[in-house]
Amino acid sequence: MKSTIHFYSTKDEYGCFSNFAPYPIVLKGKTWPTAEQRLSPSSFPLVSLAIC
Repeated sequence: MKSTIHFYSTKDEYGCFSNFAPYPIVLKGKTWPTAEQRLSPSSFPLVSLAIC
């Protein structure tokens, strides 16, 4: 039986895999402080076209 890995909080054991972990994301020459800051605008297509 496989165990489940949770990474909801950056302070937990596997927190380094959280969207909020403090590791920069670089995509198409732009840098974001966290994956969450890159992913959130993509939820709003009209806004993400302007800033992504």
